[in-house]
Amino acid sequence: MRIIFATLFFLMCSGQALFAQKFSLSELILLVDKNLDDFDSFVNAKNYKYNRTETETKGKSYSYSYNRSKYNSTKAKYWISKYEIADKNDPIKDWISWQTLNQKDYLAIKKQLKEKGFTLYEATTFKDYMNTTYRKGEIEVSIFSGTQINELGHKGNFYEINVKRLW
Repeated sequence: MRIIFATLFFLMCSGQALFAQKFSLSELILLVDKNLDDFDSFVNAKNYKYNRTETETKGKSYSYSYNRSKYNSTKAKYWISKYEIADKNDPIKDWISWQTLNQKDYLAIKKQLKEKGFTLYEATTFKDYMNTTYRKGEIEVSIFSGTQINELGHKGNFYEINVKRLW
């Protein structure tokens, strides 16, 4: 009986841990409007670890990774970044970028876009990338899929979901 209980407990915990690193479309939209402190708390609760801050011409980006390689800090299973745009002339206020190597995560976000009533705004291709952009109200979601060496440090398929708040 103990073995059965221990096995069930392990399976429940590992299943929650597997789901913990993923984000739903609703969570990504919620994160766009969070300040940096609340964003940090939210992604740390999903076991993401702070990676780096980059100052860019229009603002700053804060990157976190999940399951990052001990030997190469640019390789991880998942990445999430918050971009704060300081330029009030930019049509984008803030945005979130979530990167995954898992096609199921990408397809789940595409399904959620349809369920939540987002409409196709634009579809483009560039080299080995497919970019599809959806809009609903002030929210724009761009989803990329590609097969190059990407920011995650992996060669092969990768997927990126960008959620933006438009001014």
